[in-house]
Amino acid sequence: MAIIKFGATVTGLRGTIGGITFTANAAGSYAKAWRMPTYKTSTVLSECRAALARYGPTWRALTPAQRVLWDTWAADPAQARTNSLGETYYMTGFQAYASINQCRDTVSAAMTPTPPTNPAPSVPAPSAVFCYKTGGSAATGIQYSAGHFSGLYGVVFMALVNSIGVLDRAPSWRYIDSWYGGAGDTGHWFQAEAEDAFGTIRVGQRAIFAVYKQIGQGYRSSAYSHAENVLP
Repeated sequence: MAIIKFGATVTGLRGTIGGITFTANAAGSYAKAWRMPTYKTSTVLSECRAALARYGPTWRALTPAQRVLWDTWAADPAQARTNSLGETYYMTGFQAYASINQCRDTVSAAMTPTPPTNPAPSVPAPSAVFCYKTGGSAATGIQYSAGHFSGLYGVVFMALVNSIGVLDRAPSWRYIDSWYGGAGDTGHWFQAEAEDAFGTIRVGQRAIFAVYKQIGQGYRSSAYSHAENVLP
C-alpha cells in the first residue's frame, strides 16, 4: 500500500482503476492493489477490533458535551500527527477517546469520560536497555537515573527479530510490561514478561524496544526507541 499526495488540479480520488483502489483515511489518501476482501485474524488486528468493540458503546454513552471535549482535544495542535509524506493530520474525537482509554487499560486504570488536562510527559531517557537470553546472567530490562519515572507510569513494547535483515520490514511489536515509578527507582526488569511474549530468547536475535512515560490521565509520551543484540 502507498499513500498519495494530490496537487492543485486533483485533490482527491475514490474508486478502483486498473486494479488499483484509491481511498483515504485520517492519515491521508492512499492507493492499494484491489483484491477480494478477506477477514484478517492477526493478533494486532484482533486486538484493534476488540478495542473498537469495547470503546464504541462507551463513546456512544457519553453526553454530547463530553464528546465535544474529545473532539476539541483531538483537534488541538498538540495532538497533530504526521504521515509518511510529511503531512499533518488529526485523530477524530472517538479515536482520541479510544487511544487514551487504551493507554489507561494498559496500566489497569479505569476508563475516563473526559480527555487529559495535563500535557504529555517528556520522552524517556534511560541509561541502558538490554535483553538477555533465557537463563542469562542478568535480567532483560531498563536502567535509568533515580526518580526518572517518579509519579509516572513506564510502558515497554518490544519486538524480537532473528536477523538484522528483518529490520527492513516493520517489526511485530508486543506489549511487554508497565510499572509505576517511585522516587528512588533506578530500573525495571521484565525477563519473564519478554519470555511470555516471545518464548525462548536466543543469542543471535535482536531486540527492539519502545519505552514510554505515561501520566495517570492516560496521556503517553513519544517513544524512546532502542535496538540491542541479545546478550549471552
